[in-house]
Amino acid sequence: MALISQEMISTIGRSYIKGQEWMNENGIDHCESVDVALAAETYRYFWKPKPVKTILLIPRDSQTCSPDLGHKVKSAWLKLGEHTSPNAFVRTPYCLGYGEPEIVPSLDNTIAEKNSPIWHTLAELVQRNYSPSLDLLPRLEHKARILHELHRLGIWITHPSLFGDHAERPLIEHWWSGPGQFLQTEAPDALLIAFGRGLYDDLIACNVPVADYLYHPQGLQSDEHHAHQRRIVERVLKFNH
Repeated sequence: MALISQEMISTIGRSYIKGQEWMNENGIDHCESVDVALAAETYRYFWKPKPVKTILLIPRDSQTCSPDLGHKVKSAWLKLGEHTSPNAFVRTPYCLGYGEPEIVPSLDNTIAEKNSPIWHTLAELVQRNYSPSLDLLPRLEHKARILHELHRLGIWITHPSLFGDHAERPLIEHWWSGPGQFLQTEAPDALLIAFGRGLYDDLIACNVPVADYLYHPQGLQSDEHHAHQRRIVERVLKFNH
């Protein structure tokens, strides 16, 4: 299990302030505090593989308002080696409480979040089963196995913005010039893959050296799209072995 360095914490704080200033200048309301960004990073570093072979760039698709952070996820059973998963509630794939109201009973966690499409893509990427229609315990077991397999294969989920539900290009640039630069030192040879063609285009425009992209499940509209998806999954699996 990796820990966030003080240097990284300071870098996140500086980049967060720059991003917040940009959103204020553009009249964008946002309920997240820097503590939410740090909590999301705490999850990321808990699941950081060694070595990191592929970095999967996935925006946090929903905001986590500061009061939500105080709710605790019943995840003491989820371990990596001898270490137990963080349990603060954050809307990130690494937090099993996101979309699972039964294990965050104190939070009004909407049922719509349970079917986040990212789990279908993550399951495909690591060749594991997943169905959102399963009962709670089998569904949580599937998600836990997916996270463990990502870790085993060296695949690390990274958020290209410090703000949930916002990944505009200026925010990506603030992330890339700050926390994103740590990727160059922590995983200089990693393959960077974006989740979504739109995000891929934004990352390229921000000079992030992303290699390719995976489609969102709902974006798989043709045989060509499915062929592209299979090719990228095979590329990642081959790169990680």
